[in-house]
Amino acid sequence: MSLLIKGGDIVDGSGNTPKKGDVLLIGDRIAAIGSLASYKADKVIQASGYTVTPGFIDIASGADRRLSLFSDHGQEESLSQGITTIIGGCDGVSLAPIIYGSLESFSPWAKKEGVNIDWRTTDELFNTLSNSRFGVNFASFAGYKTIKASVAGRKRGLSKTESSIMANLVSQAIEDGMIGVSFPTDEVTDDGMSNDEERSFISAISTSKGTVSIRLPIGNKKPSEDVIKALRFAKAGIQTLLNGFSRTAVSEKEMKASLSAIEDIRTSAFIAMSICPLGVEEVLLKDILPKPIWTDDTGELISAIMKKRGETAISKVWPIEKLRRLWIADSPKASFLAGKNLSDFADNRGLSPAACFSELIKISGGDIVFYLEITREDVFEKAVINPRVAIESGAYGGMSAKSDIHTKMMGGFPSYFEIADRRGLNIEHAIMKTTSLAASICGLKKRGTIETGSYGDVMIMKDRKAEHVIVGGMIAMEDGRITGERGGKVLRRNA
Repeated sequence: MSLLIKGGDIVDGSGNTPKKGDVLLIGDRIAAIGSLASYKADKVIQASGYTVTPGFIDIASGADRRLSLFSDHGQEESLSQGITTIIGGCDGVSLAPIIYGSLESFSPWAKKEGVNIDWRTTDELFNTLSNSRFGVNFASFAGYKTIKASVAGRKRGLSKTESSIMANLVSQAIEDGMIGVSFPTDEVTDDGMSNDEERSFISAISTSKGTVSIRLPIGNKKPSEDVIKALRFAKAGIQTLLNGFSRTAVSEKEMKASLSAIEDIRTSAFIAMSICPLGVEEVLLKDILPKPIWTDDTGELISAIMKKRGETAISKVWPIEKLRRLWIADSPKASFLAGKNLSDFADNRGLSPAACFSELIKISGGDIVFYLEITREDVFEKAVINPRVAIESGAYGGMSAKSDIHTKMMGGFPSYFEIADRRGLNIEHAIMKTTSLAASICGLKKRGTIETGSYGDVMIMKDRKAEHVIVGGMIAMEDGRITGERGGKVLRRNA
């Protein structure tokens, strides 16, 4: 099939000045760009007055950990924002490799029952996913937590032999097409890895030329300290992505200190960051409860919370008025909780902050995900428009229930463009951050730009709103309506 997009303002994703012209797609590739009025295409989209850009890349999607890849092949929440590629395997959790065929690390986000796990390796996973037709493209990191659970269960430290096994699994995963390795916050910034483990990982990732993705922790009054710890992979020459960079925006001073630390070692490796511009962070119990009382054992955790020490610690960190900032995103075992605000939950039951968390753990079995609203101040918006910050959409999909907070989380990219316009970021650089920057971070060749030979992932927008979305040369959204056409593919790094 041939598709001609006529007369649009082309923003090609490279940072170049926009230019008016036509874009011709044949099959799943961009075949020509320029003045193509005489070409007779199978389908023509009149784009005069519209902006034509590469499809957006969501640098940190949750569609895989919510298992909505299996239940929602269309991924319409992403498409509606102009997203044509989603990146999974974030925060240390991925669908592969899984030695024993268990998705135990997915417990807080999704019900695992009903998913037929017929893969173990990355190659087997990608082959399984390739049998389905997706509305968007999918690429993934290999999750450290998932791999570690396969090798050593919940054990904190690893032996030298176990570290070697994990490093070999990482090397194979990247060779099979994973972008690199993602880490949860505590393993890197809280020194969760032994020296042997860290050396093995650095060697494996460096040799495989993969990217490291690290989610920065929340709640540290000096997040620049966490940034410095997270950059030790970059010091070894490994391309590094710092997810959740908004967590450094606690003050102008801390943001500058974080950016200064990055600048100091930028010559060692490419370093990028990512932010969800909504001012909302997805967090787990482990992220928000005081560290001294945390334990993976649900019964012991409830006991620790309700002891005087636990009640005091929680009341200090989460007084009733501060609970207003916390919402329940989802709970696989108690879907009726989704969308509830914690302050309302506590008030309606006459509970103290500690009793509120204790009750939620009893109801959910500890498998619960929260949204934490952070203050969107001047320093936050400055972080969003930083030229090395890619964008996380917030469109996670697969929720057990919908509410106002879920609706808000579907607007990451529109919110980003509001901030970009308010801050005077020109359209060519605003688009570059959502396209070619993300493609470069993830090693996705011939994506993120509009140029001859690139893949046919294109978005056409008006007034910063996606109107037409083309994925793999197929029109997935036309005039703001999902068509049902699915041209998404499973993408392998550097393929």
